[in-house]
Amino acid sequence: MRTSQVRLVLAFFLAPVIPCLIAAAVVQHSSWQSSLRTAELMIMVAWVFSAVLALPIYLALQKSRYVSLGQSLVAGFAIGFLPPVTLFLLSPNHPGDYSADSGGIVMIDGRLTTHGWFGTMAGFLEVGVLGIFIGAVFWMITFWDIRRFRRPFS
Repeated sequence: MRTSQVRLVLAFFLAPVIPCLIAAAVVQHSSWQSSLRTAELMIMVAWVFSAVLALPIYLALQKSRYVSLGQSLVAGFAIGFLPPVTLFLLSPNHPGDYSADSGGIVMIDGRLTTHGWFGTMAGFLEVGVLGIFIGAVFWMITFWDIRRFRRPFS
């Protein structure tokens, strides 16, 4: 196996780990056990998204030309953002439901309030940003050549 192939396989497995660990530590400040549990779930979901969505996108981009950092970032955002949004939009409303959080009423009679929409979209953007970080780590593992970035005066 060539070095580039090994780096590619490692990138698909390792790219979600560091961003998900950091995100879980930020989201769950109650205890390190809950942070690790959250990170575990996030990494498993990211691996499924990688296998189902990222691998076909990578193969399509790689066929056409070199995969750039910008393409990895955009693909990472799309892979993180679009599946939850799609599942949310396809899910049925539940009549009679009511919920609220510390910021206000989120849902009344199975319909999201303005506050609920903003909170939901913020959550989707958060996983999209997580996807951007995963895309950046993927690109760094796969393509970044540290030898090209030497200090100029050493």
